[in-house]
Amino acid sequence: MTTREVRHFREPPVSARQRIVDLDVNLLALAHAAASEALGAGGPIAAFHDLFVGLLTPTTQLTWRGNGPGVGRELRRSYSNINGRTFARWYLQNYEGVLGMLPLEGSSTTIPGGIEVVKRPGIKGDMPDCIGWTNSGFVIAEAKGTYEESDWNAKFCSGQLPACLQKANDQIARAQINHYLSAIDIAFKGWAIGSRWATEFNGVDPWLAAIDPAFGSTVIEGEAFEEIAIKLQQEYLRRALIVSGFSSGSLTVKELPGGFNIPFDSVTSFETESGATHTGLFVAMGPSGFSPIRNSTAVEIISLHADALGHWNVLVITKKFLDAVADGILLRDNEARLTADSYVRHGIGILELRRGEHSESAGI
Repeated sequence: MTTREVRHFREPPVSARQRIVDLDVNLLALAHAAASEALGAGGPIAAFHDLFVGLLTPTTQLTWRGNGPGVGRELRRSYSNINGRTFARWYLQNYEGVLGMLPLEGSSTTIPGGIEVVKRPGIKGDMPDCIGWTNSGFVIAEAKGTYEESDWNAKFCSGQLPACLQKANDQIARAQINHYLSAIDIAFKGWAIGSRWATEFNGVDPWLAAIDPAFGSTVIEGEAFEEIAIKLQQEYLRRALIVSGFSSGSLTVKELPGGFNIPFDSVTSFETESGATHTGLFVAMGPSGFSPIRNSTAVEIISLHADALGHWNVLVITKKFLDAVADGILLRDNEARLTADSYVRHGIGILELRRGEHSESAGI
């Protein structure tokens, strides 16, 4: 079974959807979100699709095996935080038009290109998780994962919010986006995302709830918006190249960099069993983490492992994404391409490679 169901609440509701509906979570799309999170934030590293298959029950609803991932309060909280961010990214990229996201850290985060996300003056408390961008605007998101067992359906129907969503809303309200060339307090859509976990033992329904209040006083549009979004896109690729092993450097940036090299000489093409051909930078995901695939010899080695194990999960940073960053163009590519063995969205793909299903170097 490649999909699981969660109950979904959105405030405000969208005209095309009721306020409370059931959402199908495709596990390959969820693995794509986990991989995208890892490329931008530096971890965790895992063979994501197999990880979710192993941790979830084979039932229709999205239900964790046993009492959920981790043993003991600290580990369960850590896994819940990580999975909460993964589910939030999955939802925002698949349903709310978010193209990319970068993590925030501390009370002030500087991003190359004169972008900073800071805590609003005079306000105390934790900051949200990340900044993101869509085709036309910015988002600030905070994700919460919880095992809290109250009746979420009753809360939503009575106009109340679970405590985790209230806290997430408070964190988002503390954030302010500035750009030293354009404006202070740039307008953004806030996204508080709460995932309530169902397990074999707790007997509750799984939920994913989303709330999107607006913040900021200065609207940025047109070329001014694109200039900032392109810088965010560039920073995501810089991080992805470091995490995947195609580049060296640090994920933390204190000063504006002089640029980075995109390894076009390592661009390759793979064809999966479904017949879909993908071209870009490929990264094997195995027990030891991410391993860049740089040449045809590496392709053969990965294929042999795939043959021995049945399959092998591979990431691709698409050439379309590489070209967009190199040319200084905002990649407005949020249409998912899903096959039985691959999922590609906004320049990042995840696929299952099997022996013999690759082509020689694309010659680029």
